[in-house]
Amino acid sequence: MKNFLKSVKWYEWVFMSVSYIAILTLGIVFKSSALIILNSITGITATFLIAKGLWIGNVIGIMQVVLYCTMSFFNNLYGEMITCGVFSFSTYCFSLYSWRKNRKEGSGILKISNGLKWQEWVCVILALSCVSVGMYFVLGVLNTNNLIISTICVGFSTLAYYLRIRRCEKNFIFSCLINVIKFVLWMSVILNGGGLNYIPTIINYVIYFCINAFGLFYWIKLKKLQNLRKQKAEQRILSVESKLEEQKIEE
Repeated sequence: MKNFLKSVKWYEWVFMSVSYIAILTLGIVFKSSALIILNSITGITATFLIAKGLWIGNVIGIMQVVLYCTMSFFNNLYGEMITCGVFSFSTYCFSLYSWRKNRKEGSGILKISNGLKWQEWVCVILALSCVSVGMYFVLGVLNTNNLIISTICVGFSTLAYYLRIRRCEKNFIFSCLINVIKFVLWMSVILNGGGLNYIPTIINYVIYFCINAFGLFYWIKLKKLQNLRKQKAEQRILSVESKLEEQKIEE
């Protein structure tokens, strides 16, 4: 806990505080339900902790899945409900296991992977295309609102989730795209008579976008620092080995 508090910069505290106040204020002004407000607050918290590379963000993310699925169900957004209920929940569970295994001792901060090889990218894109096509027909049968947008969202979400499990910083690029798509999706809900009480959800995705953009640069920075430490450690080992060899030769 102490390490976490030290790792959060003053401007991050300010941003998060302003975000919480904005959501609560808008929720009160537009008479949003407790469900909408709680979904926004837990989502912002989980996204921020994940951007900081902390495994606890996945635990809070699981809580937010339940809230978001409930909210999507009431608006006939079955694509969102399936994506969140199946893919998001699975991602948070797998990430929770993977991240706890691959974290820096002492700080608890995630070790960033070196990314995917091109062969894996090809397999992922092919699998993603099949999932997207299949989900299009499934969502069509369920009479999902905004079918095209929901299908695109499922595709990008699946890719972002896979990259997050693999501890690849590129997951934030697709997360930002998802934030833009979901902003449009929930804006259409409001314009189609869903009510202004969903305004906090719209603002939520603006905040998500900012946090995910921050997460991208933060993970890139962590990756560089980790690779630098690894190189220095390898150099120390080589230095020690060379000294031992010199000593053997002298003897």
